[in-house]
Amino acid sequence: MIQQLISTSAPKCLNGNAGFGIVAQTHGMAPNVANTVNALSAYAHRFPAGNPQNPVVFLHTLRRTGGMLRHIVSRVADCGNDYTGRTNRLAHHWLVEENDVWTLPCGPAALAAQAIFRTEWNEVSRELPQKDLENVPIVVRKCTKWEQLTGDAGWAGIVAERAEKGDPISIIFKTGMNPVVLLAEVFALLPPEVRWQTSFSTFFIKSQEPAGGSREDKIQIKCFLEGTEEANFARQSPNTLVIDLRQKLPTGQQLFAAGACPAPGKYVETARTGQVQTASPGLAPMPQAREKSPSEYAGHSGKEAAFVMPTPSAQEQEVFDIDNLTLGVPKMSRGLTAADRAKAKRRKQQSPWLTLSACAGVVLVGAGILVWLLVSMRSPTDIAKGRTEPQQTQVTVDTKQGQEPPVSHGTEIVDEPESKPEQTPEPPTNPLPDNADKTETATPPDTPQINPE
Repeated sequence: MIQQLISTSAPKCLNGNAGFGIVAQTHGMAPNVANTVNALSAYAHRFPAGNPQNPVVFLHTLRRTGGMLRHIVSRVADCGNDYTGRTNRLAHHWLVEENDVWTLPCGPAALAAQAIFRTEWNEVSRELPQKDLENVPIVVRKCTKWEQLTGDAGWAGIVAERAEKGDPISIIFKTGMNPVVLLAEVFALLPPEVRWQTSFSTFFIKSQEPAGGSREDKIQIKCFLEGTEEANFARQSPNTLVIDLRQKLPTGQQLFAAGACPAPGKYVETARTGQVQTASPGLAPMPQAREKSPSEYAGHSGKEAAFVMPTPSAQEQEVFDIDNLTLGVPKMSRGLTAADRAKAKRRKQQSPWLTLSACAGVVLVGAGILVWLLVSMRSPTDIAKGRTEPQQTQVTVDTKQGQEPPVSHGTEIVDEPESKPEQTPEPPTNPLPDNADKTETATPPDTPQINPE
């Protein structure tokens, strides 16, 4: 399921309170999920409210709530002053469940660069209907934005290689730069499954990583605005690749001598040439990407330089499609069709019944094993005779010679019929020596004693 949430300052939020809070969210969103996502709505103004130099936060992070992992793609930005005159911000979050990321192989960076976010809110607080996101076609190309800023497009390949390994990366940018353009080029080099595993923030602040959070809550690629406390801390982070875009960076062979990358990798060459190094020999050269004009960036306020991934023609898609080569899925030029979405919905509805059926099968197998163990514990004699309970012991007691029968304690007593014992000759008895120990015969406690006197 894909959901969304919008947070800003309003006279009346969804919960009825005034001030900063949730003003819109998808119908049926759980309260704990809404609170977790709303915590990512914090913003730090670097300039007065309404100044276009205030950086825009484009964020991709992961949060686990209710046992379910969700990807959060967000935009948080300055939006002037609120109804009381205070500085205000507008946060728009999209939530993509882990089971739905396969419908968006373009990845979070390509989505963040699209016009999918609200840049203003002047409406009454309300719940939003269910809405899906459309996939963005990705075409591998030369990373021209990195080349313009650093002098070598291979820097995008270095970031991609570090991101694929899971290493932390810090990028320090100047005021007025829009790092989401750079990240979109980096993510286009990565396979779709790696794109969704890589988290990023184009304007990192400490509240984006909860204290004591798990590894899933950490942000891998952090972009810091120059002059901030976080930027000074980033340069001291151990085992972190730090790229300072304010300085002149090494290019060409000097790039590898600087230690950022030990040797040219597949992503470095792809970023420089636009040619996929692992492609099959029969593929034609990559088509060149086209930059859109500013008038084509519909839905943006102009405060940030928006970036839209180029859309290839039908012929270009037949020549090369990196998503199809990597995942082996059908080509998607404008997202999933209605049939595909219905099939995915049916699959999610059937999954609980499959789980219950599997659990029932495990229970039946366990019960069969238990019965077999109980049966195997019975002795072979009992099984042959068909006994199901231990039989009671029969005791025969001779009541002759004045002896009283013993008391019965749950034992069945059976009297034997009188019969004459067989006469057997007694062996001769030798008298005991004088020094032999004489043993008295114990008299039963119930036998009456005869006094000789």
